[in-house]
Amino acid sequence: MLKPYIVLLLGIMLVVMPAAAQSSATPITVDNAAQVTEVAVLEGHTGPVFTLDFSPDSALLVSGGSGDDFSVRLWDVASASETFLLEGHEFQIAAVTFNADGTQIESASYDETIKLWDAATGGLSETIDQTDMGETLGIANLSTVFTPDGAQLVYTNDIGINLWLLDIATRQRVDLVGDDMAALAGNLGAFTISADGSMIAASDFDGNIHLIDVASVSEIQILTPAEFAYYNLLVFSPDGNTLAAADFDTQAIQLWDVETGEAGLLLSGHEPNTDGTLGIYGMAWSPDGTMLASVSYDQTTRLWDASTGEELISLSNSGDGSAVVAWSPDGAYVATANLDGSIQLWGIAG
Repeated sequence: MLKPYIVLLLGIMLVVMPAAAQSSATPITVDNAAQVTEVAVLEGHTGPVFTLDFSPDSALLVSGGSGDDFSVRLWDVASASETFLLEGHEFQIAAVTFNADGTQIESASYDETIKLWDAATGGLSETIDQTDMGETLGIANLSTVFTPDGAQLVYTNDIGINLWLLDIATRQRVDLVGDDMAALAGNLGAFTISADGSMIAASDFDGNIHLIDVASVSEIQILTPAEFAYYNLLVFSPDGNTLAAADFDTQAIQLWDVETGEAGLLLSGHEPNTDGTLGIYGMAWSPDGTMLASVSYDQTTRLWDASTGEELISLSNSGDGSAVVAWSPDGAYVATANLDGSIQLWGIAG
């Protein structure tokens, strides 16, 4: 399980690289991926950043701090500048996102609250601190993710017994570990939700991946690798047909066919996790699903051709490695956030 690192930085500053982000809006493709370079660095967080999200129009980036930094920050991508500093959470930020039309920012924190912010003004609109049944939210784990439209939050408690789906509007909470999945309770590893919100993939500590239908809260099938692998990170492709699963030990990424349950390509290149200090903690698909980005504590960001398994480029990260990556909806930028609090923007300069 990913554990927070505390990194103290002195001062708050913005560093823009010579090739500024606004110089490129060219989508990254399989054909030009070898030309991807760092186009900007955003600095301001005083602790590691474990969560990022682009606005639906790709114009803004939101980030959430940890360590001693409990802030949410909004960045303008074109000018590579901080737009708003959103303060109010009392502990580290577990997840951030935008709503479907980009007018609202949502943040979930270890202080067991969800805050809703106005993206145009940075003002706090609402704080959610309990379910519709009056229960505390119980957010205490970095395994916390909003659905792509910001309508729901999927998360677990710190001991991995429950897998909750919280509706942001109604506050209704459902436990997705159904009666036929008793073996998953207390044995829950990583999880993710499909872009349409219909399916959950959840790994267990025995090396399996459980596919769960959200509507019926029932298990569809179990994906079992030929050799044991603990998958510490799972990400569905945009169309939901492929699941990328990162193995904690080998740092190889296994692609799975969701419909057939068959293992597909194996993406290898990240440095193996031989001493327990490495690990792939961030993956993001390109909007068209042709490429996958991955970041590791081996201090690299790698872009992969999802159709061939080829590594298209390996990029060097600053700040002792990265734990999260996001791909902009227009396909032009990849953002990676580092353990030192810096955020790197990658794109096609020119």
